[in-house]
Amino acid sequence: MADWIYDIETYPNCFSLVAVNVETKKGKIFEISYRKDESKALIEWFRELYRNKDRMVGFNSISFDYAVIHYIIKNQDCSV
Repeated sequence: MADWIYDIETYPNCFSLVAVNVETKKGKIFEISYRKDESKALIEWFRELYRNKDRMVGFNSISFDYAVIHYIIKNQDCSV
């Protein structure tokens, strides 16, 4: 089990998620935009977090970030 500090940014034509593992200090960066679609890699990373029982910790996570992430997971074939 690991903790990941994360933040997302959303714009009309761009989504990004940046996360850092608290213990290892290794990071992950994902982008979904007109120039890059890393949605499949992002979904696979979410699956890996679930399998490992990792936790995501963020600012304003419940009020905003969770809703966006939930939408991406529920609509896996979507892209911006």
